[in-house]
Amino acid sequence: MISSLPAKIIEVEPEAVYQGTIYDQTVVGRLCTGNRITLFDLTTPIVSEDMIGCKIDLHVGLSLDVNDIAVVTRARGVSRPPEPTTKWSYDYVGELTGINCHNRSITLDIEHGSVTVSGYACDIVEWIDENEIAMGSYLSVPDCRSDIIEYTDSRS
Repeated sequence: MISSLPAKIIEVEPEAVYQGTIYDQTVVGRLCTGNRITLFDLTTPIVSEDMIGCKIDLHVGLSLDVNDIAVVTRARGVSRPPEPTTKWSYDYVGELTGINCHNRSITLDIEHGSVTVSGYACDIVEWIDENEIAMGSYLSVPDCRSDIIEYTDSRS
């Protein structure tokens, strides 16, 4: 299952630039809720300045220590943590809707879109199995950097 977070691109700001080449950048988008979200576009930037003003479906990846994930009962969504570790960090709460054994990731429905979550300290799929987390469970992913993995062009 591919994650999809629809957003209107409102700003693209280069971060790492060397001899005119942009190596990574910040992308600011507006979600359908009206809230702004600041995302990290890394490696070879995926979003371009000509996308400003366009609505596209972003595939957002979150990578974290799976021990930071918690099963919760509160509503789905995305919010800014009180003291974010980076300008790209957000708290996510979503319903577990997909497990990708091949990519070792899960998909969370965060109400107005979805995000892909993977673990770097241990395997998230194993963590889901070991903790007997059922599909449909609500998971909290706190203070996590939000990376653009790719996008689907739905320009409007």
